[in-house]
This record gives sequence, structure tokens and C-alpha cells, in this order.
Amino acid sequence: MAHPDKELVTVAVFTNSIEATLAQQRLEAEGIAAFLKDEATVNVAWYLTIAVGGIKLLVLREQAKQAASILAEASQEDYSALLEEEEEKPTVPRASVADRLAERAFRAAVFGLAFLPLQLYSLWLLVRVVVSRRKMRRKGWIQSGAAMGIDSILIAFVWQMLKLVRSISF
Repeated sequence: MAHPDKELVTVAVFTNSIEATLAQQRLEAEGIAAFLKDEATVNVAWYLTIAVGGIKLLVLREQAKQAASILAEASQEDYSALLEEEEEKPTVPRASVADRLAERAFRAAVFGLAFLPLQLYSLWLLVRVVVSRRKMRRKGWIQSGAAMGIDSILIAFVWQMLKLVRSISF
């Protein structure tokens, strides 16, 4: 059996390897040897994260309290930095539901140039924009207008092709 002072204990658990590695490096910068357990498993089979209990950050038992306080301090510093960044950022109005629908309609209309049935989906999204009665930003109006233009041109083209086929039919 290993000596109790040389036993590794878990001081933190993470769901992704980036956070785990940053915490490990933070401890190592403070002179505490740290090891990651189950990192490879989570990286290769992310869906097993919960099953294996996440990525565990291990340190020697004798350094566990010091490591926990360093991680808590680092977490508090990160949180404070995030708060300061949030205070400095100007507020940008969020895109409304209508803006997001207009953007999706525009994308569907553009992709519909290659895959014709997408025009119907684009038209359906444009109807939802109108029915939503939400305010839109200028970009949303432009995208919905462009989608309507593309849809109209392609539908008119298909209509003319159908008329031509009917006139040629035997």
C-alpha cells in the first residue's frame, strides 16, 4: 500500500479538457504537481463524460488544501474579470425572432438556387416573419427582401418551365 502522504486526491472535476488543463497549469505554476484523470476518455468519447465522472484534477493529499484555495482564488479572479468585461461592453440589441427568421429565409433562398425545394421552406419562413409581427433591424428587412426576390424569380422561372412543358406535351 502506498504511503498516505503520497496518495493522490481529487481537488476539482471538469467537463472539458480545456478548463481542466488551465487549472492544472495554474497549479503547476504555483509549484503544485497536478495530474488529470480520464482526460483522454472524455476527449475521445465525450458522451462518456458523465459516466466516468468528468475529468478529475488530482494532487498529492498534503497539497490538496493549498491547491483548492489556489483554484478558488483563480475562479474568483476569472469571475471578477468577466464582470469587468461585461460592464465595459456597450449593449448591442439582440436579434429578434423576426430577424432570425429573416436570416434563415435568406439562407434557404440562396441554397435554394442549387436545391429548388428549399424555396418553399424559405417562403414558409417569410410567412412566419410576417405573422410574428416583431420589430426587425435593418439587416432583417434587407435579408427578408432579398429572400423574397430570389424566391419570386425562381418560382416564376419554374412556372414558365411548367407552361413550356405543357405546351410541348404530346
